[in-house]
Amino acid sequence: MRSPSRRCHLLTHASPDDRFLSPSAGGTQPITVLVIEDDPLFTCLLCDLLGLEDDLEVVSVTTTIKAGVRWARRLRPHAVLTDYHLSDGTGEQAATLIKQLLPWTRIIMMSSDVSGVARSAAERSGADAYLDKAEPINRFAELIRTVVTAEPSPALS
Repeated sequence: MRSPSRRCHLLTHASPDDRFLSPSAGGTQPITVLVIEDDPLFTCLLCDLLGLEDDLEVVSVTTTIKAGVRWARRLRPHAVLTDYHLSDGTGEQAATLIKQLLPWTRIIMMSSDVSGVARSAAERSGADAYLDKAEPINRFAELIRTVVTAEPSPALS
């Protein structure tokens, strides 16, 4: 395990053809993650947690849909974690745009919205999973691994 970084840093990433290689297959390429989240405290906690994981690499953190789509297009991450409530729209919009550009990128929508609106939006957008922010923080790393290494499925996690 790595020590937590206090900042998320930017990396240049390989092409979309360079898919994640699982440790069991002898691969060493980390799962790359783009985070779209406008809550600075939650972002810091999430990046610190993911920074502890040897097989996960946060390649960018953005706070808007516009920036998230731009960085997704540029970095081609394996996974995008997007909040549902963003300053310039919804995670549904972000997920839909990113899936159109990068259909192989796995999208995990997250929210603290207990009304069910965000989960329904995740289903409509084609997100691969939905995660309630009230879940234990270690669940995020587990779900990223599961979603990235699993075969595509029409059902949300």
